[in-house]
Amino acid sequence: MSYDLQIWSVHPASAPEGLPTPTTWKANDQSWMHERRDWQVVFGRSVKVLPEDVPEAIAQTLPGIAYLTELNLSPIDAPETARKFLSRSATAIAKAIHGVVFDAQADYVTLPSGIKRFARPGASESANVISMSWWFIEGPAARGEFGSLLDVLKAELPEGLPRRYGSFEPPEHVFAETGREHFLTFLSEQLKGKIVVWYPSAPVSHVHLGLPDNIGASKRGFRSAYFTLDVDAEALSQAGWQPALKHLWHSLSHVLQPFYGDVRTRIGYRRNRGRYWLTRSTERHPVTAWWWCGLPRGPAHAVVLGKPYADLWPAFASSAVAESGLVFADSDDWRVAQDVFEWVGEPPSNLRQVNQANWPDVVPREYPINWPFGSLRLP
Repeated sequence: MSYDLQIWSVHPASAPEGLPTPTTWKANDQSWMHERRDWQVVFGRSVKVLPEDVPEAIAQTLPGIAYLTELNLSPIDAPETARKFLSRSATAIAKAIHGVVFDAQADYVTLPSGIKRFARPGASESANVISMSWWFIEGPAARGEFGSLLDVLKAELPEGLPRRYGSFEPPEHVFAETGREHFLTFLSEQLKGKIVVWYPSAPVSHVHLGLPDNIGASKRGFRSAYFTLDVDAEALSQAGWQPALKHLWHSLSHVLQPFYGDVRTRIGYRRNRGRYWLTRSTERHPVTAWWWCGLPRGPAHAVVLGKPYADLWPAFASSAVAESGLVFADSDDWRVAQDVFEWVGEPPSNLRQVNQANWPDVVPREYPINWPFGSLRLP
């Protein structure tokens, strides 16, 4: 039997440079071995893993975990000096490949010094955010059932859960004290037709959840439920964050079942003391809150379509990837100005927003010729 440690990491492990006494490690097929008279440590090649393979406790420690590397000390009753060497080796590997060490025997997770989930950037007068937004009229979230939404955030982006929440500024409830069930009850009782104040944690800058008292036609125009999650764009340059956010984008899309959603970089925020403030130069999304007025133009890093737009825009569906009733188009790198509309084409004119300046103060709003949601306004 052996004493085993696991390293869950963003990058794969390679040769033993950086390990304690690196010259004593010998290659053995696809593994490396450090031998002593009465014991030995072996670490094997890194194995590619899928996000669903990563234990929740590990995923919450570091984003974008993609590899598993195992170290084995045998025999299991090797002396304490051997255990310490095993621990030092695992820590050194984890630091080199941006990983976390898991001791299965002790059920204990260790984050090596110098490795952070997110390194907070300093103050800035020109911060950008990656804005993920969805609009939906059907499904659990449209009915005010948000348990699955919170489950995904807890598993994949705990920073998106509220530190504090309430019905006014500053929010009166502390999530760590009130808990999940109180928050869900608060949402079901307070959300409809109102704005919930939701303070997330860095790198999440803003969370907006809107559920009108009546989805559909209103006296001021058509209203949809919507959810927006903004993340500091600096996260994309830190290890693991881009693949983690891309996976989150898909996970939340399947939970929310939107008819439309997109990912955009929005510029012009002021970042100070962990808060993100609007400025005169802050870029707005072409869709304002729940006032849906047709498919917006780009640029966008990613777009998802559900019914009815997936059927009404077949050219998009033919260029995108289908997943369980949704179709996704995604650029390779969200850090650069890649626009998915450049290769899937602009939304058809009969489905597209007539005026991208459909802000709340513009009444009556204009709508495209092909409107798939029935009535627009109540008398």
